[in-house]
Amino acid sequence: MKAFMWLVVVTALGGLGFFVFNNTNLLGNHPAPVKVSDTQPVPTSLGAYSAGDFAWQISNVPDFDETNPRQNVSLAVKGKVYPVGTYTGCATQNIGPLESNEIVRLTCWFGGGGNTVSVFNENGAYSVKEKWIQESGGDEASTTPEGPLKVLFTLE
Repeated sequence: MKAFMWLVVVTALGGLGFFVFNNTNLLGNHPAPVKVSDTQPVPTSLGAYSAGDFAWQISNVPDFDETNPRQNVSLAVKGKVYPVGTYTGCATQNIGPLESNEIVRLTCWFGGGGNTVSVFNENGAYSVKEKWIQESGGDEASTTPEGPLKVLFTLE
C-alpha cells in the first residue's frame, strides 16, 4: 500500500511539473520573442526577407487569467511591428510541419479551439493569414476541424 501511495504522489508531482512547464504563459513568465531561425529550419533567403526577420510578439491583455486567457499578438519584421490581433488562448509557435509556402505559424488555443496565424510567401509577396481551428469530435464539432485562410494584411 505504501508503494502505491508513493507512486500516486510521484505521478501527481510529475503531472503538475509538466503542466507548469508547458503553461508558463499562465504564470506570467514571458520569454523574449522567438525567431523562426532559432526553432526550425527555413530557407536562408526568402526574397525581400531573411529567415531571421520574423518574430512574434505576445502580451497578455489586462484582464488575462486562467479562465479567460487572451493575448495580443504582433509580428515584428525588420524592426517594423505589425499588430495582428487579440486572440483567446495562450499563443505558442509551432515547429511542426508547415503548409506549402508557409514561413512561420503561431497557434492560439483554449478549450478545444482557437486560431492559427501564419506568414506565407506567395511568389515573393508576403501575407499574414489566419484561420480558426478546433478539436475533432464532440457535440458541436463540424466535419472540418479548421476554417479557410483569411488574409489579414500583406507585408511591404
